[in-house]
Amino acid sequence: WHSFLAMDELENQPDFDFKPIWQAMPMSASACVALPLAAEQQRPLLVKLGAEEKVAQALTEQVAGAAGLCWYADSRLYTPLLVASLKEQDNASLDAELGTLFGSMVGAFEGNVEDQAFPVVEKQQGASHQWLRQVSSNFGPYKAKEAENPDAITGKAFMKVSLARHGSTLLFSLDDKLVDKALGTLDKRFPPMADVVPKDLLMPVYFGPDSMAQLMQQETLDS
Repeated sequence: WHSFLAMDELENQPDFDFKPIWQAMPMSASACVALPLAAEQQRPLLVKLGAEEKVAQALTEQVAGAAGLCWYADSRLYTPLLVASLKEQDNASLDAELGTLFGSMVGAFEGNVEDQAFPVVEKQQGASHQWLRQVSSNFGPYKAKEAENPDAITGKAFMKVSLARHGSTLLFSLDDKLVDKALGTLDKRFPPMADVVPKDLLMPVYFGPDSMAQLMQQETLDS
């Protein structure tokens, strides 16, 4: 079974549209939440976190409507998948700015020879543009020995942090496998959450008890 929370729609309420979120989210989530996004208010926060004013401005102007977060049993409690909607499907200058933003905000100085962050790996395929960076972290899903250069990893594990744009959908997670699965969902190779959520209701919260139980059991045993 599963459960969800739906909102009563009022005549004068803003036009909330969570459908693009559920179309992009892969099925079998443990829990999800979708919320209207006030993008303009995020700009000072982006600048404070190290984004250039020009890049922060470009992103906040492009982000539209709602954003959603989903947690999955095959990932971790601290690595949910974030989905947001953009106003434009294809914008080369926005992609360049997203790449700059990702490079400046994701990563840390690593204990490798150059004492700098790992390089950002960029991939482009069809409607999708993806950025990946390896980041050392003991909480990462990958063991240090799985890295291309294990000695460069600080600690015993690492993450592959990923950001992607697929058409007018923006995806982000500390777990690159969730972003890959969402790209597969948007390419119609994996079923979306839209197949299990009610079609005619405005639904901001979803809960899958079986998958949630797996996630909680895994986190409890791991701790």
